[in-house]
Amino acid sequence: LDSGCANYDQLWSTTSLRGLVIGNLEVSLLTEGVHSGDGTGVIAASERVVRILLDRIDDSLTGVVKLAELATQIPKQRVLQAERTAEVIGDEVFNKFPLQPGVTPVTTNNVELILNRTWRPGLAITGADAVMIGRAAHGRPWIFREIDHFLTHGRYLAGPSLLEQRDVILAHMRALHAFYGEAVGARVARKHVGWYARSLPGGELLRRRVNELDTAADQVSAIDAFFAHEQRPAAPATPTPYREAA
Repeated sequence: LDSGCANYDQLWSTTSLRGLVIGNLEVSLLTEGVHSGDGTGVIAASERVVRILLDRIDDSLTGVVKLAELATQIPKQRVLQAERTAEVIGDEVFNKFPLQPGVTPVTTNNVELILNRTWRPGLAITGADAVMIGRAAHGRPWIFREIDHFLTHGRYLAGPSLLEQRDVILAHMRALHAFYGEAVGARVARKHVGWYARSLPGGELLRRRVNELDTAADQVSAIDAFFAHEQRPAAPATPTPYREAA
């Protein structure tokens, strides 16, 4: 499952994924805006009410979720797996994040950090004002312009040509190879080609072929060859000889 892997030295398998409860919280205390100097101290600040409401869910000092219904007993086997994982990856549990100077993880116990992010409930406030486009964009990066076009004009936008899809895929592959380096980049590129291939005629053949290749040059060549074949004009049908009815 797409939950990440800790390194490329072992084969990792997902054993658990937390569920997700999403909600919108809105606090409205006045029917219209008033001057802050007039209302402060008379009407409670909406931010304070938000803090009070959220504190019913989790402890702002510890981050522990207070609602017992959202938690579950962690199986002993999963705890042992977390301990083993912590031994293997060490501080990579937290130092992979771009922390600002002075910021530290919520605990120095890497086992507890692993359990926190895989088994224990947690509260996250996104402040999102729109719906996120996530996995729908896998293999379809043009989905953003399609959505924008529909919202603007109320009509569906024609999909990209095979030539444009080829150019996008090749640019993406080269960027992956450059960013990760050839060895890791070639492995990462395989799953992206798999996503692109889902909407391509004969795409399963492309996915299988790229999965067999370990070098950037071979992967790029395979993609080029695939699209060269797909864009080759079909041979004209042999006309059926005209015969007069007897």
